[in-house]
Amino acid sequence: RLGTGRRKGGSVTLDVGGDFDVTLRLGTSVEPEADLVGLLAQSLAAALRCRRMLIQTELLRGALDTISSSVFIFDRSGDILFASPSADRLLSLQTEDELLVGCNDHPKQPLFTILSTLVDTVAATDPTAKTWKGVLEFDDGRVMACEVGRLPEPAIDVPAAVLVLLHPVGSEATARVQAFA
Repeated sequence: RLGTGRRKGGSVTLDVGGDFDVTLRLGTSVEPEADLVGLLAQSLAAALRCRRMLIQTELLRGALDTISSSVFIFDRSGDILFASPSADRLLSLQTEDELLVGCNDHPKQPLFTILSTLVDTVAATDPTAKTWKGVLEFDDGRVMACEVGRLPEPAIDVPAAVLVLLHPVGSEATARVQAFA
């Protein structure tokens, strides 16, 4: 029983910011082993942390589903680990018809050729280096502010990653202001 207070129990503080009064009875034992109570408290704390992370993941997914910016996460070898819904739309446009893009007065190239080059460049730089910011001009007249940067090295065993943000803007002048703000 958690929080009933019917029998003598201990108070357990979990690292999720809450205090819980705990009464635990296992079988016929009036006083369960302290190690068992500690293990159960740790298990409950882990379950609450997982629940909090699930809520945060769902909130982030909802935010990424509604923004107009395209969000890509690449691994350091250039493979796509994640693409937001608007980024997925760009991917499908790229496969249906080649999206040619100009960047910094370079000849127009397919969008993902340019993104791969930028990801390679940023991945090879010093981790403390600033992100790359610029403007991408599409053949169809669209203009997007682009930012490419390394994500912080994770504390857990996941691949190092590079984040690419593409944000539609109204004009080239607006894009340049936003890209370098």
